[in-house]
Amino acid sequence: MKVGLLALFSVSLVKLCFVYHQRLDRHGEISAALDIESQRLMAFQRRFDHLFTIGGDKRFMDEQDQWIEQDRLRILWR
Repeated sequence: MKVGLLALFSVSLVKLCFVYHQRLDRHGEISAALDIESQRLMAFQRRFDHLFTIGGDKRFMDEQDQWIEQDRLRILWR
């Protein structure tokens, strides 16, 4: 009986270790994805802040590389 309980305990411990290792791997993947998305969010926030400050409309126009025909008027909504 002791041998059976010891075997059951050992198998359960091995399974728990395997599941714990999988969870750590998943946590690492999610953490890496979160870091990448956080960096993208910070870049978007900086760009947004850069465009919506004094003179942001001129900076936005300078960034545009599209040619406008002479008889067209570009409109910026504020």
